Amino acid sequence: MAVFFTLSNVYLVIAPYIPPTDGQSVYKSLPYYLHCVVALGVFALGAIYYIVWAVLLPKLGGYVLVKETVVDADGWSRSVFTRIDKKIGSSS
Repeated sequence: MAVFFTLSNVYLVIAPYIPPTDGQSVYKSLPYYLHCVVALGVFALGAIYYIVWAVLLPKLGGYVLVKETVVDADGWSRSVFTRIDKKIGSSS
Protein backbone atom coordinates (compact mmCIF):
# COMPACT_ATOMS: atom_id res chain seq x y z
CA MET A 1 0.00 0.00 0.00
CA ALA A 2 2.84 2.41 0.80
CA VAL A 3 4.42 1.75 -2.60
CA PHE A 4 1.17 2.64 -4.40
CA PHE A 5 0.83 5.81 -2.32
CA THR A 6 4.41 6.83 -3.12
CA LEU A 7 4.03 6.12 -6.84
CA SER A 8 0.76 8.04 -7.03
CA ASN A 9 2.36 11.06 -5.36
CA VAL A 10 5.35 10.91 -7.71
CA TYR A 11 2.91 10.86 -10.62
CA LEU A 12 1.04 13.89 -9.23
CA VAL A 13 4.30 15.82 -9.01
CA ILE A 14 5.46 14.94 -12.53
CA ALA A 15 2.15 14.98 -14.45
CA PRO A 16 1.66 18.77 -14.61
CA TYR A 17 4.98 19.11 -16.46
CA ILE A 18 4.06 16.62 -19.21
CA PRO A 19 2.89 18.59 -22.25
CA PRO A 20 -0.70 18.01 -23.39
CA THR A 21 -1.45 16.42 -26.75
CA ASP A 22 -2.19 18.68 -29.71
CA GLY A 23 -5.49 20.51 -29.35
CA GLN A 24 -5.89 19.70 -25.64
CA SER A 25 -4.25 22.80 -24.15
CA VAL A 26 -6.54 25.09 -22.14
CA TYR A 27 -4.20 28.04 -22.66
CA LYS A 28 -3.99 29.76 -26.03
CA SER A 29 -0.91 31.93 -25.44
CA LEU A 30 0.47 30.76 -22.07
CA PRO A 31 2.72 27.76 -21.47
CA TYR A 32 0.97 24.70 -19.99
CA TYR A 33 3.38 24.55 -17.03
CA LEU A 34 2.81 28.16 -15.92
CA HIS A 35 0.69 27.29 -12.85
CA CYS A 36 3.41 24.88 -11.64
CA VAL A 37 6.14 27.47 -12.00
CA VAL A 38 4.05 30.10 -10.19
CA ALA A 39 3.37 27.64 -7.34
CA LEU A 40 7.09 26.87 -7.00
CA GLY A 41 7.77 30.61 -6.98
CA VAL A 42 5.27 31.13 -4.15
CA PHE A 43 6.92 28.31 -2.17
CA ALA A 44 10.35 29.86 -2.80
CA LEU A 45 9.16 33.29 -1.61
CA GLY A 46 7.78 31.69 1.55
CA ALA A 47 11.10 29.96 2.19
CA ILE A 48 13.02 33.21 1.66
CA TYR A 49 10.65 35.05 4.02
CA TYR A 50 11.16 32.37 6.70
CA ILE A 51 14.94 32.45 6.35
CA VAL A 52 15.00 36.25 6.67
CA TRP A 53 12.44 36.43 9.53
CA ALA A 54 13.47 33.43 11.65
CA VAL A 55 17.16 32.96 10.86
CA LEU A 56 18.91 36.08 9.55
CA LEU A 57 17.17 38.84 11.50
CA PRO A 58 17.65 37.14 14.90
CA LYS A 59 21.35 36.58 14.15
CA LEU A 60 21.88 40.15 12.98
CA GLY A 61 19.69 41.67 15.69
CA GLY A 62 21.15 39.72 18.60
CA TYR A 63 17.91 38.12 19.75
CA VAL A 64 16.21 34.73 19.89
CA LEU A 65 12.64 33.85 18.91
CA VAL A 66 10.92 31.69 21.52
CA LYS A 67 7.70 29.86 20.63
CA GLU A 68 5.03 29.73 23.31
CA THR A 69 1.67 27.98 23.13
CA VAL A 70 -1.16 30.12 24.50
CA VAL A 71 -4.59 28.65 25.34
CA ASP A 72 -7.41 31.16 25.07
CA ALA A 73 -10.42 31.23 27.40
CA ASP A 74 -12.53 29.36 24.86
CA GLY A 75 -10.03 26.47 24.68
CA TRP A 76 -8.37 27.31 21.36
CA SER A 77 -4.60 27.21 21.38
CA ARG A 78 -2.26 29.32 19.29
CA SER A 79 1.46 29.83 18.99
CA VAL A 80 3.04 33.14 19.91
CA PHE A 81 6.62 34.02 19.10
CA THR A 82 8.38 36.21 21.65
CA ARG A 83 11.57 38.09 20.97
CA ILE A 84 14.17 37.73 23.73
CA ASP A 85 17.44 39.65 23.64
CA LYS A 86 20.50 37.43 23.95
CA LYS A 87 22.21 39.86 26.36
CA ILE A 88 19.33 39.81 28.83
CA GLY A 89 18.40 36.15 28.40
CA SER A 90 21.92 34.73 28.59
CA SER A 91 23.29 33.28 31.82
CA SER A 92 26.90 34.27 31.21
